[in-house]
Amino acid sequence: MAALRAGKHVYCEKPIGITPEQVRAVVEAVRRSNKVFVPGQQLRSMSMYLEAVRRIREGVIGDVIMVKAQRHARPIFAHDGTSGDWYFDVNRSGGYLIGAIRA
Repeated sequence: MAALRAGKHVYCEKPIGITPEQVRAVVEAVRRSNKVFVPGQQLRSMSMYLEAVRRIREGVIGDVIMVKAQRHARPIFAHDGTSGDWYFDVNRSGGYLIGAIRA
């Protein structure tokens, strides 16, 4: 929000907030700023995925008729590891549906 107030465009890796109130405050700051605000999604900016999307859009694999996505992790994936697993900690991530809660 400070960057928006300073007149900067912002790329913000998720989460943009961990409560519905924080998310709403960011959305309002973006609206007031008239700047570009892009919330990041895990791996979306990686060149190999960008290349895959480019090829799909060019029709290299044919017509896309269905997309299924799910999160994969090893069974031993630490929920309290130092890399955080902030994703599993509702106090740090806001939970799975933070973007949809009372939006």
